[in-house]
Amino acid sequence: QMDPRRAGRTTEIGGHRIEAGQIVLSWLGSANRDEAVFERPDEFDIARRDSRHLAFGFGPHYCLGASLATLEAVTALRALLARTRAIRRIDDAPLPLHPSFVFRGVTSLPLQLEPR
Repeated sequence: QMDPRRAGRTTEIGGHRIEAGQIVLSWLGSANRDEAVFERPDEFDIARRDSRHLAFGFGPHYCLGASLATLEAVTALRALLARTRAIRRIDDAPLPLHPSFVFRGVTSLPLQLEPR
């Protein structure tokens, strides 16, 4: 979620002066929550168009394992969906979040799987 970088030159972003050499943090998890780009940015929409994300970084810092991770996720989801008629959350309680601000995610996601 957080990607520290050192400013290569003095610049200004959003009215804030950034000095050359200063450490800046980009919060990748907020990248696809721009209301000017996405309608209802905080709502999960599996059919959303132009749903590019920065989970694997960008440019020269793009994750070397991105292709493998994508292949693993697609393979696992296809296998799960081929064997499952329905997937439901067990309850609507708020999901417990991992306590780290560096890597964000839920600590558990109780699901009920209905086999085919």
